[in-house]
Amino acid sequence: MSSNNHNQHDLDDIIVPTEFRPRKKVGVNTANTLNKKKASIYFLFATFALLLAFIFTARPIQIVVTPLSASVDIDGGIALPINGRYLMLPGNYTATVTADGYHSHSVTVQVGEEHRNRIDITLNKLAGQVTLTSSPSGATVVINGQQQGRTTLNKLKLEAGKHNIKLYAERHQPLSADIAVQGMDIHQQLNFNLEPAWADVLINSSPSGAKVLIDGTVIGKTPIHAELIEGQRQLSLELIGYKTVQSELTVKAGTSQDIGTLVLQRQDGLLQLKTRPTAAGVILNGVYQGTSPLDIPLSPLKKHTITLVKSGYHNLQKTIQLDNTLIKELDVSLKPALAKVRFAIKPKNAEVLINGKWHDPSQQIVELPSHEHSLEVRKTGYQTHFQKFTPKPGLEQLLTISLRSKEQVRLAAIKPIIKTSGGQTMKLLSPDTITLGASRREPGRRSNEVLRPVKLDRLFYLSTHEVSNEQFLKFQEQHQSGHVEGNSLGSSKQPVVKVSWELAAQYCNWLSKKDGLEPFYTFSEGKPTTSNHKSTGYRLPTEAEWSWAARSQSQSPQLLKFPWGKSLPPPNNSGNYADKNSAFITRRAINNYVDKFVVTAPAGSFASNSMGLYDMGGNVAEWTNDYYGVPSSNGALQLNPTGPKTGQSRVIRGSSWAHGTITELRLSYRDYGNQGRDDVGFRLARYAE
Repeated sequence: MSSNNHNQHDLDDIIVPTEFRPRKKVGVNTANTLNKKKASIYFLFATFALLLAFIFTARPIQIVVTPLSASVDIDGGIALPINGRYLMLPGNYTATVTADGYHSHSVTVQVGEEHRNRIDITLNKLAGQVTLTSSPSGATVVINGQQQGRTTLNKLKLEAGKHNIKLYAERHQPLSADIAVQGMDIHQQLNFNLEPAWADVLINSSPSGAKVLIDGTVIGKTPIHAELIEGQRQLSLELIGYKTVQSELTVKAGTSQDIGTLVLQRQDGLLQLKTRPTAAGVILNGVYQGTSPLDIPLSPLKKHTITLVKSGYHNLQKTIQLDNTLIKELDVSLKPALAKVRFAIKPKNAEVLINGKWHDPSQQIVELPSHEHSLEVRKTGYQTHFQKFTPKPGLEQLLTISLRSKEQVRLAAIKPIIKTSGGQTMKLLSPDTITLGASRREPGRRSNEVLRPVKLDRLFYLSTHEVSNEQFLKFQEQHQSGHVEGNSLGSSKQPVVKVSWELAAQYCNWLSKKDGLEPFYTFSEGKPTTSNHKSTGYRLPTEAEWSWAARSQSQSPQLLKFPWGKSLPPPNNSGNYADKNSAFITRRAINNYVDKFVVTAPAGSFASNSMGLYDMGGNVAEWTNDYYGVPSSNGALQLNPTGPKTGQSRVIRGSSWAHGTITELRLSYRDYGNQGRDDVGFRLARYAE
């Protein structure tokens, strides 16, 4: 087209040169336009590729909401809604659900290889506003067990759903109901009518004007219409000059009733009765009324029979008649019914008091009314005697009374048997005189068995059995009595052995503290320093006490030589000594003697002596309290001896399972030592209170 234009100029005109001006750029460069088209195509392809990648990578999640009108807002990434589901790339999202009238709710949605395909979200309704009124107003409101206040309650916020409501008002029936709260901030008006808990009761009397009391509270005078609370009510009518009328009413709420006219009875007259002596029994018309002095209401213009009775006096009967305005006083003297009592009292010069009044003791027979009397007999140095007695008419009564000295009373109060907390039984012994030691002519006698007279005047207790392993282990758990050539010494009932004198004394102190007694021994650095002979705490017996308990016979003044009697050999099974069963250990034995035990036997396996004490010979020898020494032979009587004041060893008395010679088997045999041995144990002693 450009070429055609030039040819035309050649034909018609002469070409004239003009100033050259570059042509302005118009439109888009073809190359650039081409590039932009390519870019658009690439963008579309990229977008399509991303869309495909999203579709193949995303996971479909169904979010179901209640209510259906709720809206869902998802935050945290792309969530493409498609046909009721959301396509979401793997990751964490927050789904927030909102709806009018409901609490909003947010949940975390995790999208990944393993996730839930469906998420259900139910919104909770907002609380409702409830206004509660009642008739009557002012009722107490309790909702779901929680008190809310009194009606009227305005716009009380309650969660949607069912609630239990209870209303209480004075003089009304409680009301209980279930209410349905719509919630969603909707306002509801609820009114409740409470049924009355009373009924109208007409109360009248003849004559009228009586004071009316219901359950003890005055509510007015007859006639009266009373609103009474339902239930059992106690009605009383009171009018001066008339008897009180009492009745029980059954009131049913809402049901009126007329109980009719109650007729009042004129008040009784009054008999003011006194008797000499007082406290006579009063019987009116055959019915017991009480004891005099007594005020007795009596129906007027009527005869009444009064009977008076009192022990020791003759019965009295009277007929009484009063008019209704009379107060009558009656003062009656009863005639005593006398009986004879004879007194036989020792000592003869003792004071005698009958009903607190002095009585001449030389008057042996006295006449007294036949009712209960108090007797007191007393004398200095003796325990006062108190007694109640009732003489009987026609029968002479003899009262024999012997006062006991205070010492007799003291001795009688001491228990003959006591038990320790350690399990020992202790017997009360009342010693007297005994000669310790043995005659020089006695076979087997040793030089330390000096004859010497002893007097014991203090009561003391001695345990009937030797202390056993079981009892000692409560004090020292680690103690072991051991064995002899395989023969056990440590069973629970065997006597404890291998106990030093000091350890035995410590056991005594331990047991004293357990039983609340003052310890007998004082120790310093494990060694005994002093003994308190005023203490009644547990201790070891003195040598004199042990000898008296072992050698005395309850039915004979003769002292025992051997535990079983006067001569050898002992009868079989008379005690645990060195018999033929233990010969292979002791290397000696009593000829032809059998006691069936190789070593120690359970404490108390053999018969007791006449004092009721077991194993005073045999089983184990026993520690005594005394230091060892050879006593003098001056023949002076010793009172309650306790041995030397100092020494190196302690006296051991009695034979054991390992003894079999005439020297050892005698009850006067004396041994000594300090350390424990397999044939030495101990028993307990203590002074009586």
